[in-house]
Amino acid sequence: MLQTLGAAYRGRLAPPLGGFVYRFTLFLPILSEGREVFTDSQRELLAKLFHACMRGFTETAAESHPPWYGSWAPPGAKRPIIDCHTIMVVYTPQIDEAKDFFCQLRWILEQKQVANQDVVLIEHTTAWLVERSPLLQA
Repeated sequence: MLQTLGAAYRGRLAPPLGGFVYRFTLFLPILSEGREVFTDSQRELLAKLFHACMRGFTETAAESHPPWYGSWAPPGAKRPIIDCHTIMVVYTPQIDEAKDFFCQLRWILEQKQVANQDVVLIEHTTAWLVERSPLLQA
């Protein structure tokens, strides 16, 4: 499914390097209750997708130890579920296609056969990338 998504958006979502952009932050559990959720190979596929469509991304390092912890109490749970997460940050131009891309990506990541996650959080916000100083361009 990622190949189809990548083919549809290849090279179309590279952000400008200054000015207003969209920032999308994916919160991907890598361990939940001691079991692996999103694997190294799945995150590598996402990295390839982001390079193909947006020309890059940023991710917290997860090799030595997951950098983010979180917990949530689903309805009916007797205790919170504790997850270890990695965070992937992607910038895009401010266009509707970028929002469509991440809606489709969320749907893919929430498929049972992918990582057995009912909910994958993707945050969307507007950001301003600082432009190069004209004093240094001479």
